[in-house]
Amino acid sequence: MKREHSALLAKILSRTAMTEAMLRLRLHRQGLCGDEADSLVRDAHDLGMVDDEAYARLFVEGHQSWGNRRIHDDLRRRGVSDTLLRRVLDERSPGEEEAAHLLCRELAETGLHEESIVPRLLRRGFSVSTAREAAERACSEIDRPVE
Repeated sequence: MKREHSALLAKILSRTAMTEAMLRLRLHRQGLCGDEADSLVRDAHDLGMVDDEAYARLFVEGHQSWGNRRIHDDLRRRGVSDTLLRRVLDERSPGEEEAAHLLCRELAETGLHEESIVPRLLRRGFSVSTAREAAERACSEIDRPVE
């Protein structure tokens, strides 16, 4: 690997973690052609500087208040493969339903009612059924009427 390419990789990857696709795009924006960029991405992968699986797992862990749909869409835009996406979301802990319930519980404890909680969960990528069930359960647990 050329010294200038090593310096470019270090500069790019020292700022933020990224997927291979994100790195490839950044290298293209820096003016590297397809073969050069692909070679650098392979080198970065071989050196452990980019790891799509680790990136996806950390992303899911850092976005527990998001539903699977939003996480899937965001990671797909970042170049994570569908196979890896399915595996990471299947292994999500806590699962989507429990994550929705925990978020609903927090929101219900602030005084919000189900009619305000459900839309918030929908915007975060939870399904309608998951959002409604979680909101109803959370509101009933804190002894408030469900509206």
